[in-house]
Amino acid sequence: MDQPDPALIRRRLRAEATTAVAGAGLILVGIAWASRFVPAGLELPLILPTSPVMLGVALQRRWLALIVAGIAHTLAVTYYLDAIPIVAIPTALGLMASAVLGATISRRTNVSLHFEDGRQVIAFLLIGLGVSAFGSALSGAIGTTGLQTGLEKAVLLCWIADGMGMLLIGPAWLLALQRPKGWPLRGIDSLMLLVVTAVTYGIYAGHLDPEFARPLSYAVFPLIMATSYRCGRLTTALAIAGIAAIAISCTALGKGPFAINGLQADVLALHANLAILSLTGLIMAVIRYQKSLADAAMQTHLLRFARANRLDAMSTLAAGMAHELNQPLTSANAYAQSIRRQLKNDTHSADLQPALDGMITSNERAARIVRHFRHYLGDGENHAERFDIRRGVSAAIDLVRPTLNDHRIALDVDLPDRPVEWIGDPVGLEQIVVNLLQNADEALMTRPSDEPRWIHVLVRCQPRRRRLRLLVRDNGPGLDEARLEHLFEPLASGHDSGTGLGLAISRSIAEAHGGWISGRNRVGGGAEFTLELSMAEP
Repeated sequence: MDQPDPALIRRRLRAEATTAVAGAGLILVGIAWASRFVPAGLELPLILPTSPVMLGVALQRRWLALIVAGIAHTLAVTYYLDAIPIVAIPTALGLMASAVLGATISRRTNVSLHFEDGRQVIAFLLIGLGVSAFGSALSGAIGTTGLQTGLEKAVLLCWIADGMGMLLIGPAWLLALQRPKGWPLRGIDSLMLLVVTAVTYGIYAGHLDPEFARPLSYAVFPLIMATSYRCGRLTTALAIAGIAAIAISCTALGKGPFAINGLQADVLALHANLAILSLTGLIMAVIRYQKSLADAAMQTHLLRFARANRLDAMSTLAAGMAHELNQPLTSANAYAQSIRRQLKNDTHSADLQPALDGMITSNERAARIVRHFRHYLGDGENHAERFDIRRGVSAAIDLVRPTLNDHRIALDVDLPDRPVEWIGDPVGLEQIVVNLLQNADEALMTRPSDEPRWIHVLVRCQPRRRRLRLLVRDNGPGLDEARLEHLFEPLASGHDSGTGLGLAISRSIAEAHGGWISGRNRVGGGAEFTLELSMAEP
């Protein structure tokens, strides 16, 4: 039986202890802070941090930290909110049970709460606000009022307190638990947090006229949007928590644009504003995260295309080299054999015989290697499948579109309304389209930036002939007439920065699928490339 790794055990214990200390500290500090803002006639503040802390700990399966969090909550509400232990302990147990239930639902539904997509945001709202916070509110209300009259109001107020804690503190805590190495904040992250904090304090500190401060309070919305766009999820969540701490503190102290109708009404009105702010920031951060994933996937796909181009280029060059070298080697071998026959009767040249034998042997070996290499690089079976060619064309366009947008090149795509079935390698088709679009992009970059640049991609079908045509047109300088004849040969680039391999590779792929590709100059200027392939039989 394998012995447990001591280093791994130490790391786990260290992580458990760190989470326990951080969670307990957040609960103690949060309840101490919130206890200063308990409205008259109520026995609890209007925001509590315990539910999000316990949910995050339960999601990490840090059970010791969960127990420590329960103890911290019991001590905090006993000391700061004057709750008696017989009420505080069952309330803490209810909070722990609600957190475990929420974490279990998250695992059973296979939905994490990492705010990576819209589905996870919805899951956070349903599990965090609907399960964990409501369960906590129910246990807290029963512990406070029992089953007496007023339970409904107590449940509502407890749910508001737990729910706002979940919405305002939860994202930062849940994301922080994914960063065991600390806060890798960059300079822009720290700057945005500083700006958000300063602006929020300026609005809510009471230095401005309330009539002016009220509309100005919405200035934090574009700040949160900018933070989510520039900095991502963690910094956005920290900014939301910071805004909430400043806004609630100032409002509870009778300062700022929401301090109008008394503590309870003011804080509840502020809660609505902060809830919308939090959701706005989270959604924007998720959109930004999804965009970064899409950009990374696009770059990976482009790198794969570049690698495929290099491999195809090596294959094309090696096959051409094999073809060119095989005949000279064969000829050299024939000449050497002839010389050897002539030297057989010359007794004075006997010393040349071993050298000629070696040349013949080396030539024969080189010829065998070249033939083997050429056979290895020969056309193999393509990965063919039946698919809608519009999908492949659209996928290739999506890869190149960001570059075209950066170069201010207008792209017009004209695809058939109905599916166009084709049997072939989807990656090969995408590679051809990407090569043609990149060629057009390079050509258009020679035009002055103040002149219009455009590329037109269209697919046309000929059902009777069972053929389809893909055309790529541009309004660039056109093709060099002197190079048209060798346009699809390796190294025959029409651009100074090109390798001359993209079109050769495209022709190789097209011919491997029983098609052909051609290029010509358009009447009126620009170039036009045509790819013709066979449509799949119905």
